[in-house]
Amino acid sequence: MNNRISRFFSKGDIHKIEVRLDMIDFVENDTFITYAPALDLSGYGATRDEAHRSFEVVLEEYMKYTINKKTLAADLSKRGWNVSKKHLNPPSLTWLIENNAQVKEVYDSHDFSKHTRPVKVPLTADCA
Repeated sequence: MNNRISRFFSKGDIHKIEVRLDMIDFVENDTFITYAPALDLSGYGATRDEAHRSFEVVLEEYMKYTINKKTLAADLSKRGWNVSKKHLNPPSLTWLIENNAQVKEVYDSHDFSKHTRPVKVPLTADCA
């Protein structure tokens, strides 16, 4: 996780849990895309590195928005995450393929590379 996100999460008493997040890189119409199926977020750019940097910005904005609106836990649950006061578990890739048409389309229609990266997700007051 980049330093901007780390600094944001270290403010106040937000507790962070590190989760392993599956990431998919693929090219569509000459644009590199980095996609996190468990969050249904993506970044894009002219190169893979630009797509990764774009994803970091998107992730930071998603976290800021859902934390400020106190909807992070509900949004993660809606996306298939197991959320409680002590843990966050993303859905399995198999579950995502079965339950998210966009994930299924990426897997069925694109050549891609998959990697897993650690992401620190805040446990906020709205977690059940």
